[in-house]
Amino acid sequence: MQEKELISKLSQLKQCVKPSPEWVERMEKEILGIRPNPLFLDLKRIFVFDKILKWQAGVVVGVLFILVGLFGFAQNTLPGDFLFSLKKITEKAKVELASPLERPKVQLELVNKRLEELNIIAQQNKTEKLAPAISQFQKSVKEATKNLSEVGNVTTSDPKIVKELAKETEKIEKNKEKVERVLGVRVGETEKLKEMVESLEKNTIQYLINDLSQRKLNDFQKELFEKGKEEFEKGNYEKALEKLLLISNNQVDN
Repeated sequence: MQEKELISKLSQLKQCVKPSPEWVERMEKEILGIRPNPLFLDLKRIFVFDKILKWQAGVVVGVLFILVGLFGFAQNTLPGDFLFSLKKITEKAKVELASPLERPKVQLELVNKRLEELNIIAQQNKTEKLAPAISQFQKSVKEATKNLSEVGNVTTSDPKIVKELAKETEKIEKNKEKVERVLGVRVGETEKLKEMVESLEKNTIQYLINDLSQRKLNDFQKELFEKGKEEFEKGNYEKALEKLLLISNNQVDN
C-alpha cells in the first residue's frame, strides 16, 4: 500500500472513531486536575433532599386528611357498616383517656349510644343490621359492668359522679324499654348493670349520711337531711342522693 493511500485510510478511520463529548470532558478534568466543587455538590444534595422531604410531607398530609375524613364519617355509621370498626376505635380511645372516676359514666353513655343505634335500625327497618346491633349492645353492657366492678367504692369520694351514673342508668332502662317495644324482641339483660349502680348509690348515700351526721347543720339542712334519710329507707336512692347532695354542696361546717 502506498504512503498516500495509507494516510487517507487513517484519516477516514479517525472520522469514524470519535470519542463521546462526555468522555472528552471527563478526561480533560482528570488530566487538568479539575474536581467538582464540594459546595456545589452539597447544595445539589440539599436541593434533592428538600424535594424528597416535600414530597413525603405531602403524602403524609394527604393520608392524614383521608384518615380524619374516614374517622369523621365513621361516627354516623351503624353496627354492620363497613366503617363501624373505626367508630369503635374512637370510642375505645375516649374510654381509655377518661379518668378512673369518669370512665364508668363514659361506658354507660356508650351503652345508650348502642340503644340509639338500635332505635335508628328499627325506624329505618334495616333488619340485616339488627343482629350485629344487638350483639354490640350486649358487648357494651358487659364492658360497662366489668368497669363498674373494677371501680368498686372509689366513687363514694365523689357523690356527683354516682348521681350521674344513676341518671345514665335510668336513661338506659327507658331507652331499652322503648327499643324492645318497637322491635318486639328482648335485646339483652341490664339487671346486673342496674344492680351495680344501685349498690354504688346505696354505698354513697350511707357515706353521706355518716359524714353529714357529724357536721353542724342549719334548720333547712337538717330538714333536707331527714327527708334524705326517709327516701333512703324507702329505697328511693335517687331522691335520697339528690337531697343529701344539696347539703353536701353547701360546704357544711364540721
